[in-house]
Amino acid sequence: MLITAGWVGLQAARAGGQELAVLGAFSDFFIAWCAAAAYTIASFALPMLRRNAIPFGLAFGAALFFFMNWIVVPLSALHLAPRFTVATFFTNLIGQMVLFGLPISLSARYFLGSD
Repeated sequence: MLITAGWVGLQAARAGGQELAVLGAFSDFFIAWCAAAAYTIASFALPMLRRNAIPFGLAFGAALFFFMNWIVVPLSALHLAPRFTVATFFTNLIGQMVLFGLPISLSARYFLGSD
């Protein structure tokens, strides 16, 4: 719901509907695809991103975490400032690093080779 609320606002997202569910799902996959494409394109120019996929993937996940939470979300229709407790901050950061950045970097290395 929050990704849809970033487009249409929280009140409209809570009203829901099939169209908004599709918008949220499409937006989520589009953001993930763009992040994967950016890393893959960068790894053509910088082969070290593929040779050292684990540390760079973790760093990429962390960079995405901060970019999404400190730039994208505050500029969205939600107008939210990042508010975290220590526990949720580290849980979300580590989750983004391990479950998002790392699979992208390992996939780029697998499909493009490590040179």
